Amino acid sequence: MRMAIRLSMGSQHHCQGTLLPVSTHHETRVCRALPRDTNDEYRRPDGLTEQEQTEWDAMMEDPAVHDLFYGMGSSGQSGGERPANAPEKPLTSQEVAQMVKMGSWRVGPLVIPQIELLVSHIETMMWDILPDVTASDIPRKYAYLDTMDPKGEGRMSHNIPDPSKEDAAWPRMQIENRVYESYCFRKLHIEVAVKQDGMQVLHLVMYPRTNFSLPIVSMDLVAFKGTPSLAIIDPCPVTSSLTLPPLYATSVQSLQDTYNVATNRGIPDWGRDIFSPLCILLRPTSPEDMGGFLKYTLALINFHLQFARLATPLEDGSSTIQEIEQAHIRYCAKQLENDKTRRVLATCFGTEVADDYMDNFMFDHHHIQKTMKNDDDNGTTHHAS
Repeated sequence: MRMAIRLSMGSQHHCQGTLLPVSTHHETRVCRALPRDTNDEYRRPDGLTEQEQTEWDAMMEDPAVHDLFYGMGSSGQSGGERPANAPEKPLTSQEVAQMVKMGSWRVGPLVIPQIELLVSHIETMMWDILPDVTASDIPRKYAYLDTMDPKGEGRMSHNIPDPSKEDAAWPRMQIENRVYESYCFRKLHIEVAVKQDGMQVLHLVMYPRTNFSLPIVSMDLVAFKGTPSLAIIDPCPVTSSLTLPPLYATSVQSLQDTYNVATNRGIPDWGRDIFSPLCILLRPTSPEDMGGFLKYTLALINFHLQFARLATPLEDGSSTIQEIEQAHIRYCAKQLENDKTRRVLATCFGTEVADDYMDNFMFDHHHIQKTMKNDDDNGTTHHAS
């Protein structure tokens, strides 16, 4: 059996904390916890089809897979010797995140530790918690932007040396994007931007499908010359009253109390129509501030993904869906009023690229409006897919 064991954070499949090998024989991607018996041996998961059972049994007999789970050389068939420091048990997903970090990101070697930690753990949680998450195809012009290769002609342009400060091309700007989707999320967008003058940005938006009554988690971390200078995260409500479901709000408040995080600066005008009363917006003044924000961010995203995994879609015809769609459009429209983001992009890539990138990729309200129009034309209930 030919196996594809993927260890890059952007493509690995693991479930409930344990790496999951993926068969290349068919496209079915069943992400289940790998159950163990009392002897800590892996047994075949329940509920597999006959074909999947056959592939599972053959896969677990593969020496390479045995070595992956139990340590190199453990199968006794691969010819390798098990290193003295090889782990006795499979690595957990969090251990994998710590080990791999942003190894598959082109900008990975450039980012500060705080961004690296958030990206690696957020991606890991997505794969861990959402049973059907997949990586989405991104148009090449959005996947990676580089001022040293403005037309996107060089696939290895990230290896181009940075320009000197005397060069007209200084400061170089690189932006890399990942997008994932699942049954309940139409778009899980992670953006990392690195500018040669010391500015770095991590941007995350988790867009639920509009037939799920789930907040839009929005997070940004901005750093300059190695130091985080601005951090914001909020489960943006999808109600006209900007209220969160009571159980959800109570849980978020509890997390804020646990990690001792609080807002220490004012909400910008464009954010007042989309952020919840539980929005955290701070300018870190100490390592403790930043540490609390990092822990709270990961805890909130973990909670949000777990909450979403258990959510059920609204029934077709529900008036709530229309309210949610309008909230998604409102969120995008207000984010587009953030002139600071647009100015930075326009300075680096030009106004045309900046407008296209923000309007059609970052905050793609046109996608939702188009879906609504198509469904209205067809006489069906609309929800962004």
